[in-house]
Amino acid sequence: MEQLKLTKRQNDMHILACFIRLMQYLEESGEKDIIDLTALKAELLEQVKGSITQNTAEWDIL
Repeated sequence: MEQLKLTKRQNDMHILACFIRLMQYLEESGEKDIIDLTALKAELLEQVKGSITQNTAEWDIL
């Protein structure tokens, strides 16, 4: 979680997707002692929202 916070704004969607999957695995396993899942989810939501631009001129066009 600290690594996720330290690299804020440098995380691309691939890295964020890995952290999201980690969160899903931990939720599915019922493991609650490894990491604070509430804090992880809040941090991921903030970073995902920050990585999506509303400026359509910046969107890649295929």
